[in-house]
Amino acid sequence: METYISTMAYEEDFKTIGRTGWGCGYVHIPKDHPILVQLEEGWGNYLEPNGYHEEITFTQWDKDREYLIIGFDTSHSYNNSTHDEQYVTQQANAIKACVDAYTAEDASIYAGEQISLTIKKYSKYLI
Repeated sequence: METYISTMAYEEDFKTIGRTGWGCGYVHIPKDHPILVQLEEGWGNYLEPNGYHEEITFTQWDKDREYLIIGFDTSHSYNNSTHDEQYVTQQANAIKACVDAYTAEDASIYAGEQISLTIKKYSKYLI
């Protein structure tokens, strides 16, 4: 299984009334991808790929739990007509590139850092 992107356009009425961008961009991450170590229980609800600095506003498993889907929308006050289909596709591909660059070694480093932070946070309760 490989990481892939998808996009979804807003309905014209929504774009006109809300003065929003074009739609939403998503990255579908296979369940065995090493970046998913960042979502282990207690370590957060939103995946934040290293190297991508925009806000991820959507995180959800697909119905078969084969892929974690992360993404963003362009319906914020700072979005406008320049946030068109090309922009959404480029941003989705940028997220995908960050996810694809994440390795098992990165996952190991991240897990170690989180364990260290947890130990530091709760060390005062250890006997």
